[in-house]
Amino acid sequence: MGKNEDSSQLTKDMLDKAFERFKEARNKSNSRLKSWEHCFAQFSAVLKDLKDKNRVPDDITDGEIDNLCLHLGFYLASWGMMRGSSELLQCDYKIHENAVKCILEYHELHGIDLDELCKDKKDDFEDLCKGIKEAYDWDISPILLSKIILGTIGIVPAYDGCFVEALREYGISESVKFGVGSLEKLSEYFSDKFKKEIDDYVKEMKEIAGKEGCPHYTRAKVIDSIMWFLGSEIFQKKNLSKLLSDKNIKELEKCLDALASAYK
Repeated sequence: MGKNEDSSQLTKDMLDKAFERFKEARNKSNSRLKSWEHCFAQFSAVLKDLKDKNRVPDDITDGEIDNLCLHLGFYLASWGMMRGSSELLQCDYKIHENAVKCILEYHELHGIDLDELCKDKKDDFEDLCKGIKEAYDWDISPILLSKIILGTIGIVPAYDGCFVEALREYGISESVKFGVGSLEKLSEYFSDKFKKEIDDYVKEMKEIAGKEGCPHYTRAKVIDSIMWFLGSEIFQKKNLSKLLSDKNIKELEKCLDALASAYK
């Protein structure tokens, strides 16, 4: 399972608490966590049409593509992908047009379970990743790639800093690199140890978000939410420990002595 001797043990109680933290943050008025729901709901409507009504990607109108680009752009901005060092900061929302068209081509992947992705759809998934990468004029990061896929077809978690920190802490995967290998370990871990819990969380979120227009929460999204909050706690503890280190305390004492001397 990729667990090592130094990793902590993930428990049901920890999952429950992380899920409650996610719900509390998500339920706040105009929470940025709902940006995923808005984006995913828009893509779901179009991708479901492609699946159920025998439409083909060429049938999707320019207006529909423009709307999807706009939702994808805002979701990514809301989820930290348009910071000062980001290439996206220099672009308008239409930069996502080729990526959206690529996603439409792989509409059969929309909303599938993480287990199915790792067992039967690996080749299609890797082709999708390649297509999205080629849709941009620069080498997009694994974080951005995973957030695009999560926000549009919902089948993988976002491999950002907090998520990866939790992967390491709980020994879920020896590899924290976004890709099939790590996703297989993640799928295996949660299917073996916490399948009922994750399924219960999915059911609850479908009921909560469904009332607000996003009825389809995926297992990958729920795992993403839980692991992100667990990872953020790890970051906070590490930062606190760093601040309280002997070296920093000594530096603080020097600063205080200097200030005291200055006002004598």
